[in-house]
Amino acid sequence: MNYMKLGVLALFSIFMMSSFALHEYFFGFAEMEFNEKDQKFEISIQTTAHDFEHHMEHMGVALGHIEKLNIEDSLFQLALAEVNKGFSMSKDGKSLELTCIGFEVNLKDELFFYLQSETTDKKGSWDIEFDLMMNSYPKQQNKLNYVENGKKTALTFLFSNKERTLEIK
Repeated sequence: MNYMKLGVLALFSIFMMSSFALHEYFFGFAEMEFNEKDQKFEISIQTTAHDFEHHMEHMGVALGHIEKLNIEDSLFQLALAEVNKGFSMSKDGKSLELTCIGFEVNLKDELFFYLQSETTDKKGSWDIEFDLMMNSYPKQQNKLNYVENGKKTALTFLFSNKERTLEIK
C-alpha cells in the first residue's frame, strides 16, 4: 500500500515540476520610443529571466541567476553581447550602436534590459532584427512596439521572420 502511495506521489511531483518548468512557447517584448531632446532611441527589452539564463547555458555561458550580476561583471557583458546580437537596428546598411544603461529582474521573474542608441535622426526606413533567444527556442516569438505621440506600431518577429522594417516619418 505504501509503495502505491509513493508511486502516485512521485508521478504527481513529476507532473507538477514539468508543468512549472516547461512551456512550449517563449516570448520577448521590446518597447521603443525616440527621445527628441537627446535625439536617441530608448528601448526596453523584456523576457523571462529563467528562459534567458537557460538560453545562455545553451550558448555555453553559465550565468547563474542574472539578478545577482553587476552591469560591470564579465558574465553580464557576455549576456549583453547576446542581447545586442539578438536585437539590432540599421538604416541604409549602417548599424545603430546600442548601449545598455541598466537592467532589472522583478519578483515575477521578468528580466528587463534598458538600451539607448547613439545620437541619430529617427526618420527613415529602419531594418530591425529581433531574434533574441531563437537559437535556443525555435518557437520564440518576439514583439516590438514603437511608440510615438501615443500611437503604437507593432512588429512581430518569428523564427521564420526575424527581420522587419519600421518606417518612421
